[in-house]
Amino acid sequence: FLARLKTRHLAVAVPYCRWRELGADGDAWFRTWRMRLPNEHLHHFDRDSLVALLAHNGFDCVTLNCFEDGIRLRPGEAGPNILSGFFRKP
Repeated sequence: FLARLKTRHLAVAVPYCRWRELGADGDAWFRTWRMRLPNEHLHHFDRDSLVALLAHNGFDCVTLNCFEDGIRLRPGEAGPNILSGFFRKP
């Protein structure tokens, strides 16, 4: 459906899945990740996978950031937790 969107710009915010960057510790982290919500989040993204998905559907990445962590992290929680991006079609 992304390729069929009739828009030149797209802003998205998704849970930041750190599974790949954590390597051997990724499975244990993923089992207890608070953003792992079965039947709500069907796919999980890190920076590379989000950019790749949108590039495959014709969007260029303008910027990626984790600015929402400044307001959404719970006390004692470490980020990154929310990955936000702005994309455009050339």
